[in-house]
Amino acid sequence: MGADLQGANLARADLSGAQLNDCNLREVIMPASRWRGADLRRCNFFRAQCSGAHFEGAFLADAILEFAQLADANLAQAVLRGARLTGASLYRARLDFAILEGADFSAADLSFAVLGGVHAEAACFDEADLSRANLIGADLEDARLRGANLFYARLGRARLKRADLRGARLQRTILREADLQDASLAEALLEGTILERAYLVGTDLTGVTLERANTRHAIFHLEDRA
Repeated sequence: MGADLQGANLARADLSGAQLNDCNLREVIMPASRWRGADLRRCNFFRAQCSGAHFEGAFLADAILEFAQLADANLAQAVLRGARLTGASLYRARLDFAILEGADFSAADLSFAVLGGVHAEAACFDEADLSRANLIGADLEDARLRGANLFYARLGRARLKRADLRGARLQRTILREADLQDASLAEALLEGTILERAYLVGTDLTGVTLERANTRHAIFHLEDRA
């Protein structure tokens, strides 16, 4: 077992590079603190106050960050593989090029967040708020986004093969040149959605209305490539 720091006040503390794996950091108060490159694997940050904290390049694999407050936090290039962030607030957080494989962001607030180039294969974003988020070039293969709010989100060139977007809110979402092969968009809301040059071969569009979406040069069948 790691150190027990539950409820500690670590505001503005600098723990960059620290080895704190398996540490108990439940309900810690740590706004504007610095954890760059720290080893935080399997740490418990349940309900921690981490607004504006710096986790660039930190190792947070299998960490618990459920209901943590991470608004304006910087997690660019952090490793969050298998981490649990259910109900967490990541409003305007930066996660550029972070490793999010298998992480759980169910019902998390990721509105206005930057997730460009993330590796989020098989991650779960069910019912998450990703409105106006930047997911350009994100790898979301096999990810779950059931009922997620992606209003005005940017997913240009995103990889969404076999992703589950059933019931997702995709109004005005930009999916230009996105790969949605074998994904499910069943019952999703696509009003004003930009699917220009998107790859939609094998995509489940059950219950979807495309009349108000931009599907110019989208590929629905292999022969459309010709």
